[in-house]
Amino acid sequence: MIILGDLGLNFTLGSGDSQLKNFLDKRYKFTIYGVRGNHEARPQDVPGMELVYDENVKGEVYLQKKWPKLRYFKDWGIYQFGDYKVAIIGGLGLNITLGPGDSQLKNFLDKRYKFTIYGVRGNHEARPQDVPGMELVYDENVKGEVYFQKKWPRLKYFKDWGIYQFGDYKVAIIGGAYSVDKYYRLANNLRWFENEQLSTEEMIECTKDFTNQNVDLVLTHTCPIAWEPFDLFLPSVNQSTVDKSMELFLEELAQVFEWNVWCFGHYHSDRIERPHIEQLYTDMEDLDTLMERWYAYDENGELEWWLVKSPNYYLEDYINPYCIKGDNNV
Repeated sequence: MIILGDLGLNFTLGSGDSQLKNFLDKRYKFTIYGVRGNHEARPQDVPGMELVYDENVKGEVYLQKKWPKLRYFKDWGIYQFGDYKVAIIGGLGLNITLGPGDSQLKNFLDKRYKFTIYGVRGNHEARPQDVPGMELVYDENVKGEVYFQKKWPRLKYFKDWGIYQFGDYKVAIIGGAYSVDKYYRLANNLRWFENEQLSTEEMIECTKDFTNQNVDLVLTHTCPIAWEPFDLFLPSVNQSTVDKSMELFLEELAQVFEWNVWCFGHYHSDRIERPHIEQLYTDMEDLDTLMERWYAYDENGELEWWLVKSPNYYLEDYINPYCIKGDNNV
């Protein structure tokens, strides 16, 4: 992470600075780089600062040995920032119309960002293999096959399901979900993709591939039905008309393999749903920080106070009122 000034860590040169540095060092497991603003001392004037060469940015930075992940650029200089990767768990929005609008967005992202974006397919978008010009290639960065178009090589799409490697973490991917606005889309001549959910045959194959696997992280667009955030359901949608095939499938799938943390999207909120289960929408989570959060939770049973939790987080005997046998039209 890079903060452009007023990093807030060298304001007083006293105990207040140390308290904030201790908090950041404990809270975040990634490196924070600061561009000095006003209201703060120059790093070289702070006791205990050392000037070292940092291979990650190909240049010299200041740091204190007690807080090695808090680093400060020199007052001026030229640095090199590498190729960062971002995974988006659905609703990527790049293959919605299969027309010029998609290309315009891809052009914008390709020009705006120089890191690689990986997408887990959601609803409202075509499967990558159905998009003209897509190629399936092996990606060494994630140790698995991904789709991409040669014109936009940094926009990559995971297969509909599979197991990948993100650095030190083994990650299971399952894409797809039902669109609750299906009939609105059909009535108004808007795109709706009939194969937005996995088919029965694909669910069987996915189950075979995942059975007895052990992964660190699961990324899906929707979630197992028992975790559905029903407080976020659209009041205008009659839930008896919603196809819950994917949610029911994921409920069964979650029982056939070992996993530590599960993240999903689809419901447009950022919060902790259950221990080891997170819903993401606009938040960007550093992978190491995400995993360390739950490793620490297993040790002390505590989460950071400021994390937003689902209203159902503390219910031990939670029952989703929309998950009653016979009530789901699947």
